[in-house]
Amino acid sequence: MTTRSASGDRLRPTAPRRSTLVPIQPSGSRTAFYGVPGVDGNVYLYVRLARELGPSQPFYAFEPPGVDGNEPPMRSIEALAARYLADLQAVQSEGPYFIGGFCIGGIVAFELARQLTNSGQDVALLALFEAPSPSGLTRWGRTLGTIRYKRDVWPARLRWLASQSWPQRISFVRSRLSRLSGRRSPDRGWHEQPMVRATYQAVHAYVRGVRTYPGRIVLFLGSPALRRAIYWRQLDWAHVATGGFEVRTGIDGCTDTPMMLGDPAHVRALADLLRPYLSHLPPR
Repeated sequence: MTTRSASGDRLRPTAPRRSTLVPIQPSGSRTAFYGVPGVDGNVYLYVRLARELGPSQPFYAFEPPGVDGNEPPMRSIEALAARYLADLQAVQSEGPYFIGGFCIGGIVAFELARQLTNSGQDVALLALFEAPSPSGLTRWGRTLGTIRYKRDVWPARLRWLASQSWPQRISFVRSRLSRLSGRRSPDRGWHEQPMVRATYQAVHAYVRGVRTYPGRIVLFLGSPALRRAIYWRQLDWAHVATGGFEVRTGIDGCTDTPMMLGDPAHVRALADLLRPYLSHLPPR
C-alpha cells in the first residue's frame, strides 16, 4: 500500500498496522486466555503462568502501541481497549472470551471487557491480577490507600521483626535500606519512559469517571496476608462489578513480589487458582 500527497507525488509505502497480540502459547484446543500487561507493557511477565497452565491452554498477551518505539503510546484507556478489541476479534471473532489484566493493566482489561459486553459479546472471565481499583487510583484514593496500607501492614511486619534475632533484624533493615537507596534513581528514570508516562496519564484520566461492569470480576491476590492488607481495594472492585465479585488468594509468603514473577510455588498456586475458570468451557 502506498500513499500520495495532495500534488499527486508518490510517497513511501505505508506499513500495515501491527497487531497488538503476542502469542505466548498459541497452540492448544481450549478457549484462549488474553492478558493485558502492567504499566510498562511487558508481556513476558505472563510466560511462566502460561507454562504452568500447560500446552492445552492457548495464551496471548496484548503489547500496547509504543513499546517498540515505532508508534506513539496511546493516552486514552478507551482508545487502547478499542485497539485491543479489534485485534482480539481478528483472532477470535466471537465469545466467550477469557480476559485478564495485571496491576494497572487490570484497568485496561476492565474497559476491554466493558466494550465487549456492550457490543453483545460474552466475557466468560474477567480476571484481575493484583489490580488497583479505579477509585483507588484517584489522588484521594492513593493517599487513603497508602495510609491504610501502612496502618494494616506495618504493625504485623514490626511484630514479625521483633520475633527475630538481632542479626536477622539488622539484616532485614539493611536490605530495606539497600532497596530504597538502590531504587531511587532508576525508578525516577523508569517513570519517565514514554510508555510508562502515557499509561499513567491515561489511567488517571480514566478513573475520574464512574463506570460499572455488568459481568463478574475475579480478583487474584498473592496471599491471604495481602488480601487482609488491601481489603479496601476489594470493596472498590465489588462496587463496580454489578454481575458479582470474587477474590482468590495464593499461598503464604507472596507479599512484596507480584505472584507471576516471584517464587515458582507462587506461580503454580496462581495457575491452580486460575485453571478451573478456564476449564468450564468445552474445547474449541
